[in-house]
Amino acid sequence: MAAPSAYLSHAVPGRSRWRIPAKKADGAFFSELERRLAALPEVLQAEGHPLTASILVRHHGDTAALARHAESEDLFAQREPERSCTSMRDALTDRFGRIERWMSDKTGGRLDPPMALSLLLTGLALTQVLRGRVAAPAVTLAWYALNSLLIARSITPSHRSETTQGNGSSRR
Repeated sequence: MAAPSAYLSHAVPGRSRWRIPAKKADGAFFSELERRLAALPEVLQAEGHPLTASILVRHHGDTAALARHAESEDLFAQREPERSCTSMRDALTDRFGRIERWMSDKTGGRLDPPMALSLLLTGLALTQVLRGRVAAPAVTLAWYALNSLLIARSITPSHRSETTQGNGSSRR
């Protein structure tokens, strides 16, 4: 049987953590892996975590050499982690859209994330004022609250896909 694919999650000299996603929750595999890794001459200690599909290895020498040794012993084969094709911007836009839809559903459309943020910042500003901290923190929070409200109102769903030109026509 082929060694399972593993990728290096984290490494500092003398300590590395490997992820083996295909063996997640496989306690027997990680127990055996701990035992077999500990038998390697460069390994000081191996600690498997089946629930997170990882193994923490304390060792002497180079992490790359440890990976080659583990592969030669059919313990695991180092691979590069799979990268998501989704950009961080797309992921955040998707997450924000889900939050916005949830909030709209729960409040009947009366509250959206920019308005919620504005209310939160206004509340924090008032808290600072009541505590006698009228200087920078209260003023800053109030400024952010006002800006987020103005921005939210200028970018309504009907304005997101269109921009109005000076002659009254719109373009996409």
